[in-house]
Amino acid sequence: MDFYNQPFDNTYRVQKHSPFKIARHRGYTTVITVSAAEADIWIVAYTIILASSFAAIAKLITGLVLTFANLKRRGNRHVMLAAFYNSESQLTAAYQMAQYAWHSVINSQKGGKWAVNHNTLHFALALMLIAIVNLAIAQGAKFLVARELVVRHAARVNPDIIYYPLPIDNTGEGFFQLWQPLRATAAFQAVGRIATAKEKLKNKVTITPGTGTTNDGQPTLSLSYNYEITGEDLGLQLANFLIYSVRGECTTSYNWLNATGNYDEYTLWGNSSNKRWFPINDEVGFQPWIEPAIHPQSEPKSRAGQGFDFVFLPHTSHRQTDQQNHDDPWYITELNEIPDSNTTFSPTKYRVKRGRPPIRCTQWDTYSLGENKVNYVDKLSDLHGLQLSPFLSKVFPMEFAAPTIIQITSNLGYSSTSSSMYASPNRKAINATRCTAFTDLERLLHVSYVACRETVRNTALVFFPLSKDLGVPNAAAIDGTDKVPDYNADFLLESKDVAALSVPVLISVPCVCTLLWTIVLIRMNYGVVMAKNTGPLSHHNLRLVAFQASQLYRYLDEQISGERKWSGRTTLTPFIRDISKDKLVVNPEENLPVSAAGANTPTDDDLDSTSSFVTPKLVKVPGLPGGQTTWSQDMGTTVGSKVAATEVRSVPSNDLTAGSWWTPWRTLSRIYRGEPSYELVMTRRWKNELKEHDHYVHKKEIFCDI
Repeated sequence: MDFYNQPFDNTYRVQKHSPFKIARHRGYTTVITVSAAEADIWIVAYTIILASSFAAIAKLITGLVLTFANLKRRGNRHVMLAAFYNSESQLTAAYQMAQYAWHSVINSQKGGKWAVNHNTLHFALALMLIAIVNLAIAQGAKFLVARELVVRHAARVNPDIIYYPLPIDNTGEGFFQLWQPLRATAAFQAVGRIATAKEKLKNKVTITPGTGTTNDGQPTLSLSYNYEITGEDLGLQLANFLIYSVRGECTTSYNWLNATGNYDEYTLWGNSSNKRWFPINDEVGFQPWIEPAIHPQSEPKSRAGQGFDFVFLPHTSHRQTDQQNHDDPWYITELNEIPDSNTTFSPTKYRVKRGRPPIRCTQWDTYSLGENKVNYVDKLSDLHGLQLSPFLSKVFPMEFAAPTIIQITSNLGYSSTSSSMYASPNRKAINATRCTAFTDLERLLHVSYVACRETVRNTALVFFPLSKDLGVPNAAAIDGTDKVPDYNADFLLESKDVAALSVPVLISVPCVCTLLWTIVLIRMNYGVVMAKNTGPLSHHNLRLVAFQASQLYRYLDEQISGERKWSGRTTLTPFIRDISKDKLVVNPEENLPVSAAGANTPTDDDLDSTSSFVTPKLVKVPGLPGGQTTWSQDMGTTVGSKVAATEVRSVPSNDLTAGSWWTPWRTLSRIYRGEPSYELVMTRRWKNELKEHDHYVHKKEIFCDI
């Protein structure tokens, strides 16, 4: 359809609830057709479903990592696995692992000296690679949705607008007069298409020219050509894989020519009973054109695999021109003679020589489907597996019994040559320097290729609008009626306004997504953590629960508070069963300031900072004394089971939590200058008034053999 017009809406059918088969990937798939706007909605919806599927896959892969990751009793590996597990996205996980890799190379020490922590580095790179691969596959799969969901921007033709004249009698002049308005219209449409697709056509139609001269110095031309048209190019619904291959050879034949008297005489194929006579002066003011002729035995020879013989006879002799042409067999020029006094147009300096040679051609057609091949169109039934409707089984022999280039040349008439575009009607002259036999044949081959591709679609887009003027029965209709059955509408019309959606994809994508999430939910709720601590299954279950962020919070809260108040201790969702414990507790000993409501009445900020449960806070950490690079154990002070610090305040936009790219370097600079930095801590209660030495974070180690 890339060489054709956009069809009107009534020429195809949008069948949302009527699936049909279409050829794809060397097989067939079932599709439904929807409008392009609806297809966009389907694509968006299925992109979301596919993203959800890959989120489930990422969780399953995370489960495998939890199961088989070798932690080697290394603290960094434990915290990296916890970070990887609790990351909200694969991108976040990859970034965090990259940070750990950075720390393992830049910020690691051994014996007080810089050293690379290979154990941490290898584990971080492995987890980062897993996250990146997951991310790349998930993102790449989104681009596959449109390609796999939308099979083609095409729909089945509307059977009500299919028309092909029923060949009651295919002999005599009346038959050709019947076909002329149909085929000529199709031919001229193809001419219009090739003007804007010349470069594309050069890739589709291979033409190899050759030039030379005869023994007496006459210019010669030879060429070979070939092209292929698939069932998909033709628009066939169920015969996508049919291949129509064309190969031809052409050459000039001066030995058929006898240029004497007032006529150029052509003895075709050396047969004296098959001659043509062209008057050399009667067409002087005409534009150049080509007359085709067929060998009398072309059909049986073609059936026998010997090719279809035909010839092009040029009507170019004595065409007037102001330019010279020295080496073209059809347009070589000579000095013009003074015309008769009754000539109605001004004479030119040059004219095309008389006695221009015919160019004879042989074309071999092959129809193949898989390994099966036939060499003539009426043998298509011998191609095992070919599915063509009864209607198209009638159309193909009518259209392809002879090479398309022959009927194209006949139907274009005086417009058959490329040189006709350089003819001046007023002066009745041509531009001989722009005219060549090769460009004439090249144009005919390009037009033939495009017209051949559109043979089937023309029955709906070209022939039907002209059918009312013919008064001839429709070959696509049921005998004796005007009704075209659906089974005869077995070809597609391409349009950007419609899309054929794959039914298997429509069904399989949500089913696979549902299956994946079912597996994920089963995995997440698989029993209670087993009593033993060995084996892959135990590792999976233990780590699945223990490294969950909610469980990590429970561990920390119970360690700091010293209270065992959480239920769901072996699940992914720990919770407080006793409602009375799930509330704020204000301790009057905390020295809360006096508010407008009265003494010891907490303000909103106080309530936010005084809780029964651990919450995150920032503490200011002063510069290290004496050039120290690490904290010693005695630099902190324990205050019961609570965490204390010298100062807690909101951090302005230019501080550590602003997240600017230069923030880490400012922080590093502060530490070297002895200025305070900040540390993030989890604390249960907070004092408004602290003694000078009540600072730094209380350390309490929790050993977990996970």
